[in-house]
Amino acid sequence: MVASCAAPGWASLFLLHLTLVGAVSAAVPGPPPWLRGSGDDLEIRLHGEVLTSDGASAERVEMTGGMNHRGATEPIEFAVEGGRFEAWLPVNKSRPYSLWLMAESPSGALATQRINGYQLRQDAIDGLRLTLAEPTREVAVRVIHDDAPVAGATVRVDLGYNITKTAESDAEGVARFPLLREHEIRAFTAWTENHLLGGYQFGRKPPRNPEADEHEVELFACRDLTLRFVDAEGAPAEGVEFEFQVATPPPNYNYLGLVEPSRMTTDAAGEAIFRWLPDWESHHYYPDVALASGWVLDGDASDAVQVAGAVVYRVKRAAERKRVTGRVTTPEGVAPGGFRACLKSFQGEQENRSDHLYTYTDAQGVFSVDVLPGATYCAVVDDERWVGEFGVSVPYEPATGLTTEPVLSVVAGEEVEIVATRGPQRAPYANLGLILRQSHSYTRWENGEKRHGSGSRDWWLTTDASGKAVTHALPGELSVKVYQPLWRVDEDLRVRKGETARLELHRERDEMRGVTGALALAEGVEADLAGAKVSFGSLDGVYDYASTTTADADGVFTFETLGDAIGVFARTKDGRAAGSAVTDDPGAPLSVTLQPTAPLQGRLLGKSDEPMAGHEVRAVVRVEGDEDYDGWFVKSFEGARYETITDDRGGFLFERLPTGVEVSLSCDHLPGAEERTAYLGKALLSAGEERPPATFRLERRPEAAPPAPLAVRFAQRQRDARLSGYGMMVVACAQQDHLANFVRHNFVSSDKNENAARYMQQLVYLDPAGEGAELLAERGWQAPEGNSVHAWALDEGGAVLGSITIDADDENARAATAAFVDAHAPPPADAEEKWRHAFDEAEATGRRVWARVSGRYCGPCFTMTRWLDDHRAVLEKDYVLLKIDRGLDTNGGEAAGRVTRGGQHGIPFHAIFGAGGELLVDSEGPLGNIGSPDGFEGKNHLREMLLATRVRITDEEIDRLIDSL
Repeated sequence: MVASCAAPGWASLFLLHLTLVGAVSAAVPGPPPWLRGSGDDLEIRLHGEVLTSDGASAERVEMTGGMNHRGATEPIEFAVEGGRFEAWLPVNKSRPYSLWLMAESPSGALATQRINGYQLRQDAIDGLRLTLAEPTREVAVRVIHDDAPVAGATVRVDLGYNITKTAESDAEGVARFPLLREHEIRAFTAWTENHLLGGYQFGRKPPRNPEADEHEVELFACRDLTLRFVDAEGAPAEGVEFEFQVATPPPNYNYLGLVEPSRMTTDAAGEAIFRWLPDWESHHYYPDVALASGWVLDGDASDAVQVAGAVVYRVKRAAERKRVTGRVTTPEGVAPGGFRACLKSFQGEQENRSDHLYTYTDAQGVFSVDVLPGATYCAVVDDERWVGEFGVSVPYEPATGLTTEPVLSVVAGEEVEIVATRGPQRAPYANLGLILRQSHSYTRWENGEKRHGSGSRDWWLTTDASGKAVTHALPGELSVKVYQPLWRVDEDLRVRKGETARLELHRERDEMRGVTGALALAEGVEADLAGAKVSFGSLDGVYDYASTTTADADGVFTFETLGDAIGVFARTKDGRAAGSAVTDDPGAPLSVTLQPTAPLQGRLLGKSDEPMAGHEVRAVVRVEGDEDYDGWFVKSFEGARYETITDDRGGFLFERLPTGVEVSLSCDHLPGAEERTAYLGKALLSAGEERPPATFRLERRPEAAPPAPLAVRFAQRQRDARLSGYGMMVVACAQQDHLANFVRHNFVSSDKNENAARYMQQLVYLDPAGEGAELLAERGWQAPEGNSVHAWALDEGGAVLGSITIDADDENARAATAAFVDAHAPPPADAEEKWRHAFDEAEATGRRVWARVSGRYCGPCFTMTRWLDDHRAVLEKDYVLLKIDRGLDTNGGEAAGRVTRGGQHGIPFHAIFGAGGELLVDSEGPLGNIGSPDGFEGKNHLREMLLATRVRITDEEIDRLIDSL
């Protein structure tokens, strides 16, 4: 989470006035005709006219609409006369983030209008024009249960912005929706009176095509679920209002949608009964608590526990907020009324949730918001025509009782033009939703630590019939995103003062194309190809489409895809053979060779080695594309998922997993664990291999091992410093927070002084246990007193190179510390010189060079360095050991590039070279870089590295080396 704090100097773009009460008054003209009232009673008049397709004013039009705010949609009351309509909207009571309108004629002609909150002011000024059109598209939704059609089901289609239409399924189980071509289907929800429920969102997996005209929704029988809400003391929480959202389990989290009426309220026992829980083995669900009820979740929804058949959530009373008044200033001639002010803080009262406040100004440009005391807000005016400048403040400071009045300014901004096209002919992409963001970063110092925060202006556009959208933005970076179910884009655009910024977006492929492939069995494999399951998906990062099909008796399969790069994973019905393939030429015939499968055994234990019986363990195969991060979507998809249950001893067995394919192992974590899923590692099986069962341990919450005695830790750091070529520094102070902060910032942090990275630091706090004082006394070093900090720089043998005593409160303390650190820092090693020396020695002694890329703050690098030192006598028979610190060595980057061959790898990354400089083998194993090796695959690859390059080291010595890992 980004800390959200304001600097004492405030942001330069934000005019701030410290006040105790009230707003600033100014002489301004009277209110415009579309605005009335103030504060919570402010209303904006939305008006317009509905026209027929030939431009005439429509008659007998039915108008519906809604204002969308958190957790609800409030109906709009229209006054309609002929084709004209108006509605006075109580915008500061509902504080909507968006609105929608729908006009419908007796003949069924439709017109819809979606309005974002920032567009309301301009639409109120200009008025709206809605043109009726006859539906050009009929969407059929087939509702089934147990593979049979369901008649009489209620089906709801969500067209975005909470615009919905409902229909009833007919005798064949089909509900039909006449829609306009511009309508974009977001979700379906279907239910029956006897508690069958089904539905899905198009924006979540598995991918579905919203542009198709035929869809299917499967209904599931539902059961009751008792929900109980309690406070911190466990007492029932009465009057908690909430909606309960249910989705498919991980990894897709596809929400079914709500059944009306959806709002529930807890009774005197703190309970409510949810009637619509699908009778599945697992779910994902959470309560969306209405802030208006005076309650919020205490912690995260995942902290819920099961007690006597009820799901129990802990809640707390919503924080008491403070009302603060602000105002908007505008250019000359621009009325300040009706502007939307947005204030955002990361310091929300609920865990992992920020606080977003929206409000509209009255005719004088005054607004009011209820803020969290002490929270820092980033504020900006959000409007369709005008652009707000960012400001940061703490609107109410509880320690002093002072309020800070935000004064927000608006400017004309710079024009931005976005043009979208689709298909080979680059046709205009009409009605494409665009998500825009301009961010504002800020910092402040708090208790001696720098805090970072960021705010943003976020707004949404829709392209017109010509595929164009025009908006205005501040000079600077502008992020433009497209978030379609099957196609997504993320572009950055530079907006310059005095220029129109232009961006072109193109969706190259907008129609599915056919792919034909064939399965083949590897030599010696016996299996039946008929009915083999074939999973396929896009791997280009541009399209997100994955599904399954089956092969015929000859192993032939076909499917359709949008992707230019695709992958396939196939397995026979009996599981005896499986394989995968990828291609960047979907038009060419695709061949997939199936290899024999193999078993994998393991054992799952608890923290104290108790067997984890009855625990589900999963093995997942993902088909991977290239490693370039140049697309919106992950370039991989789930090819297969295998599941098994542990026995009484915690043992598990997967009888038939694919070979030659990376498999990820995981299981559900223990109740109360910080993460829901425990990742057990990866495996790459080979046919016929002898692999011992692996043992995995689960802990409810990771507990740090008790620290070793200070003297042991000190000796370990001295060794690490000596082996890795770093200096050694001991820093001692009293065990007080402000002294510990001073030490971390000035002696340890390389952010303050880059030379601090050239040391291994041992911090000694004079704690009640007495370890610190004992360590100093043994070396004859004076213990610090009061606010003093003592430091000693040591050479690799432990002799003192220099020492210093600093008063942490002295104004020159930081400079004195920096000078001491700089004076005794070891000079940087020259990687090129080390490289030449290592290869000269290798040539002179008939050995290889084992070079590794390392780093100062890399724990596995130190682990490997210690292991190499432990076995130096054996390893140096055949290898000259060379360490390259890519960050601290002079020429370290260039030398490291020779080891990695320019690839992007974690560290330590190592390679073995011949004395002439030729690469023999490196640490890139079947599952990636083995680093400091562990696990079956990592140890195997290290063994192969040694076997391929050793000259004098024996097989028995290699066995002992591997066993020591």
